[in-house]
Amino acid sequence: WLIPTGQIPLDEEPSGVTLQSECPHCGNKEYALRREGIVISRKALGNRKMFRITQFGKSKATFVTQPAADLLLEVGFTNFHCNEVGRVEG
Repeated sequence: WLIPTGQIPLDEEPSGVTLQSECPHCGNKEYALRREGIVISRKALGNRKMFRITQFGKSKATFVTQPAADLLLEVGFTNFHCNEVGRVEG
């Protein structure tokens, strides 16, 4: 199984995410999982190829870059499904 080791934030405004909950004590915000229109900054992505998104809380949704998806398909992995859900900007 693919297990990402990092989490990165998405750009909330251009991604158009919907606030699901906010902790009144720590200020932590969780947003409804989106399956399209996600925008990640190039700086936040860094050199990561596989990650989870911070604002999606405890979601196990795993995101990969296009080169990572291509590599997984090239080496024959079949236990995952890939859909384009967004873009990297800046």
